[in-house]
Amino acid sequence: KRLYPSSRGTFDWSQSYNFVAGQTGQLMPGVQFNASEMRDTDPNSNNSIVFGNTGRGYGFTTMQSQPGGRFTISTDPTIPQGQYSVGMGMSGFATFVSQARPNMNYMFSPNTEYWVAFGNYVTGQVLDSNLQNAVRIVFPSGVTVMNVVLNPNNQFTITNG
Repeated sequence: KRLYPSSRGTFDWSQSYNFVAGQTGQLMPGVQFNASEMRDTDPNSNNSIVFGNTGRGYGFTTMQSQPGGRFTISTDPTIPQGQYSVGMGMSGFATFVSQARPNMNYMFSPNTEYWVAFGNYVTGQVLDSNLQNAVRIVFPSGVTVMNVVLNPNNQFTITNG
């Protein structure tokens, strides 16, 4: 979300999960991920899916339920190297993606963490996992709103909402 000095912003989301896939080319920081396909999922049902050749191109095929309370994306042997990425989304936005490779199983656990960072980013931009200005927001038990302030010294102050 774009915010300017002395402005306020609200970030809202729900914990509705999605499988995401897109043709990204080589996945690296700065690449913009735009999901060409998104499928709703839940940790306890329809939580496993295959990404592969659909006969019309590459996309999601078989979806099924697996025990274990986590998500799995399996890729078929035909996935071309360095062309597609697959991953998980929340509230209709990709949140974690990985380069799709042939014959792989990508497993994700729904242990959600929330982070905030400042900079010049666009929606879907792949971020370097070593952002220098990223701060984790820890929600105490029973708290669903937190206030985050970016101070003039570029440090965050985080308090209960």
